[in-house]
Amino acid sequence: EDTTKSISGNIWIDELRVTDVRKDVGTAGRITAAGNMADFINYNFSLQSKDPFFRGISAATRGGSQNNLGSGRNETTLSSGITFNLHKLLPRAWNAKIPVTFSYSKSVQTPLLRNNSDIVLPAEVRLEEQRVNESKSVSISAKFKKKSRNPLFSVLLNRLSTRFSYRQNNLKSVNFPYSYGEVLDIKADYNLNIKNIPKVKIFHLLKYLPILKKAANSRLALYPDNWTMNGSFNRNINLTDDINFNRRSTLKRNFIASMKINYKIFDNLVTSFNYDTRRDLTNLDLVNFTLNNADFKLGLETHYGQRFSLSYDPKLLTFFTSSFSFKSSYADDWERGNSTRRSVLSRNMSVAGRFDHQILFGGKGKTARKGFKSRRRGRQKNVLAEENKKKEKIYAPVLKGVRKLTGWINPVSYNYSTSYSNSLPGLVRRPDYSYLFGFKDETDVLTLEDTRTQKSGEGEAYDFSSGFTFLGGLITTIKYRKSISRDIIKQGKLFENSSESWPDLTIRIKPFKHLPLIQSYVNKFINIFSPRTGYSRSVKESQDITSSGSTFTVSKTTSTGYNPLLQINFKLFRSLSLTSSVTRTISANETFNPNTGELQSTSTTSKETFALSTKYSFTSPHGISIPLFGKIKFKSTVDLSMNVKFNSSKTENDNVIGPDNMPIDESSRAFNPIIAYTFSRQIKGGITMRWQDVKGRRNNHTREVQLWTEIRF
Repeated sequence: EDTTKSISGNIWIDELRVTDVRKDVGTAGRITAAGNMADFINYNFSLQSKDPFFRGISAATRGGSQNNLGSGRNETTLSSGITFNLHKLLPRAWNAKIPVTFSYSKSVQTPLLRNNSDIVLPAEVRLEEQRVNESKSVSISAKFKKKSRNPLFSVLLNRLSTRFSYRQNNLKSVNFPYSYGEVLDIKADYNLNIKNIPKVKIFHLLKYLPILKKAANSRLALYPDNWTMNGSFNRNINLTDDINFNRRSTLKRNFIASMKINYKIFDNLVTSFNYDTRRDLTNLDLVNFTLNNADFKLGLETHYGQRFSLSYDPKLLTFFTSSFSFKSSYADDWERGNSTRRSVLSRNMSVAGRFDHQILFGGKGKTARKGFKSRRRGRQKNVLAEENKKKEKIYAPVLKGVRKLTGWINPVSYNYSTSYSNSLPGLVRRPDYSYLFGFKDETDVLTLEDTRTQKSGEGEAYDFSSGFTFLGGLITTIKYRKSISRDIIKQGKLFENSSESWPDLTIRIKPFKHLPLIQSYVNKFINIFSPRTGYSRSVKESQDITSSGSTFTVSKTTSTGYNPLLQINFKLFRSLSLTSSVTRTISANETFNPNTGELQSTSTTSKETFALSTKYSFTSPHGISIPLFGKIKFKSTVDLSMNVKFNSSKTENDNVIGPDNMPIDESSRAFNPIIAYTFSRQIKGGITMRWQDVKGRRNNHTREVQLWTEIRF
């Protein structure tokens, strides 16, 4: 075979050149005017025009952008408005606000090029593809605040605020030769509040009972503290002809109303109720304002919602306080497809309080305040103290000894709450009020089959906290928290999730009040470093409770944290501060077989963090000598700060079946020095640097320097 053959051919190059390039210059103009006449008339006017070649300066007009060649159409926009302050014609004592506003706007867009092309349209065709948008509107609002006993003002006008607006819009374009729209809005707010709410005593007979006598002074309020109502009516009309002259029309009438009531029945019993509704008035057959209740109709209700809350704070025992609260929320929406309602209910009940053993044993408690004492009051108190000693009971010394022995223990705070939620579609009617307010869980209402199934769940939470103070300087707080949430009805499997945290411990040291011999030396050390540490352990678990007979764990996470393991706030000088902290967390995640509950794998992750931040600032006054004016002084401030942070983490996986995965080690270090200089209030500047290295699955190195200056005029 001959391998010495040569290959020959021709190469053609098709060269394209552009000549006589258009270099059209774009122009635009704008005229605006605004002013007022004797505070009675306010007016504004704006006229803006752009030719097809005008290009604005923005990021969207950079090279290669579609808008870089201009819009390709002539644009003319006219807008104007005038407001008449009719309240200026009324007496000033009425404190009225009645502005009447008229506005008009028109936008005309005449294309130079055919849509999505570079073909220039003839002049007669441009008018056919012109887009014209014209809008007219008027709005009126009224509000009065006259101080008068005249029922016209005190009962009606001062409590009522109204607003009326009407807007008309006409649009003409190629795709829609005719488009007309109207929007009518009417709104009103009414306030039913009164200044002096009447209150009566109804428990005065309780003053003869030992414990309940504290409730004898309670007074029943005969009227709510806050009561407001508002409503709005909206009508929307649209008529549109498409390019084939097919007309489409829509008409909507909506009425929205709401009411808010806050009622302080007693000083320690407060309740509130909010209500809102949305109704469709499009079908006039469903609207009837006859006073007869049987014939009264207000359209089709498409949404209903209410919120109710109740809080009670009894103060019968000073050493054991408690407060109760109840909250419920209900809402439903009309489903036009099957003429049913989709409802959502949520409820929460809680009780919280505090037990102070010092008050139980005759003390003043941890929260007693110490005010200023004069010499005269001191002498009076000494006289009273001597008289009280004579009246002391036999067991008073015993209680005093118990208070001293238990004085280092802080009061115990507690909190318990339960919650319930239920999402139920397909209701043929609204449930009774006992369900709406959350007093029961079942609706007793017929439901139709729906593609969406019912979903409900419940939960509860516990919270206890206390602590102790040792020698007046070692302060320790300890908490126990637990929360449980479980599915009752849901599509698919049911789960119960629990989270338990114990102990949640925080220890901080402040200057000691009772430390023999070495108190002054130790307090000096504490004032400089202010050490602090903390420890917490939490367990999160998820269980499959689909089958009542077999419940097994799906996942479990145990976390132990030293947050911080140690934290020190170093304060040597007033201008120098340093904060250092070391934290450590260990998290073990156990995964189980979702069908059998057998342990599959365990993943353990440990993280350690070291953070250090320091800041030093100093101020130096300077001045500048100016002839004739003398020396002008100013003050400059320099702030130097450094933030250092080291992170390291390690993840190990232990598989019950199969080989274990390789451990994953990750670490990072970051240095962030900052220099900020303040010359004056108007001139500031600085340097910010960042040095960061990340090692692990992905290595990353960052070096950054920022110089910034701020000048205010």
